[in-house]
Amino acid sequence: MLVTLLTKIFGNNIRKRRKGLYLTRVELAERLGIGQQSLSRIERGVTAPKFERLEEIEDVLQCSVSALFHAEPCEKGGIDRIIRENLQGLQEKEQKIILKLIAEVSVVLKEGTKRTKNNF
Repeated sequence: MLVTLLTKIFGNNIRKRRKGLYLTRVELAERLGIGQQSLSRIERGVTAPKFERLEEIEDVLQCSVSALFHAEPCEKGGIDRIIRENLQGLQEKEQKIILKLIAEVSVVLKEGTKRTKNNF
């Protein structure tokens, strides 16, 4: 589930960055040395790029790979849409478990951030 979410975020950010650089899918695919269909699957979050390609992606898109993993919460339908998509097809009980996990992880991360700030 988490891998699917990250793959979708990563792919969506590659697409946005490509468009921001005014590159067509064909142009970016050529620069990365992959097929246009492969790039399409990456941008749609169906597949992830090979690990070996990450440095090339950084160079061509002129941004860090880590930046491509950040979801924009205020993006139209961003995180909400991704969560809904990932919950589709699951039973209500399973959906509640995942939402509870998200809430619990959020609390832990917020507490960790507070502790880090207080230590400085």
